[in-house]
Amino acid sequence: EFIRANRVERNLKLQKIFEYLGYPMSMKELESHALNGFVGKRSFAQILVERGACKTVSDAFRSEKFLRHPEIRKIHMYKIPAQEAIKIVRGAGGKVFFAHPFQLSYSTSHEDSQAVYEANIERVIKSLKSLGMEGIECYYPTHSPEQTAFLLDMAKRLGMLVSRGSDDHGEGARPVKQMGNFSVSPDLSVLQWIEDFV
Repeated sequence: EFIRANRVERNLKLQKIFEYLGYPMSMKELESHALNGFVGKRSFAQILVERGACKTVSDAFRSEKFLRHPEIRKIHMYKIPAQEAIKIVRGAGGKVFFAHPFQLSYSTSHEDSQAVYEANIERVIKSLKSLGMEGIECYYPTHSPEQTAFLLDMAKRLGMLVSRGSDDHGEGARPVKQMGNFSVSPDLSVLQWIEDFV
């Protein structure tokens, strides 16, 4: 309930900024573009596409005139602390995974080597494992074969489960991230735990 209330507040802030930028949007309009009842940045992007302000939802997310505008980027959604999220998911009978590890920055500089970057990923994953996280999303559309191999090796060394995810946010949102689309074909033997879990 707290997160839902925070999302409503965030959407109101986004509405005000878009109005200031010359793109007023009513809540009724946004709700008509709510994926599974969720009004989010994608809802704003779809309206921009409908109005011809940009060609695609992806363009709206990439443009500094729209969702990458400095004022829009200042508006953050509430994020549950990791320890609390892990407790909630496990308490509900779920398994906790680290999603798309190579999508995060880990506060490294651009000059850092791949080895430093990978060491930072491992440090974060070990820390979250100590809090009760159980697995790593090793198969992901934008992971290279080398990144996938690195994550699979880490999961094996740390005794963690392996998952795959496509991060599909709906039609046209992220063309490379479509349901079932992976750059590396999954080894189904490492996903056997899913059959046992279900």
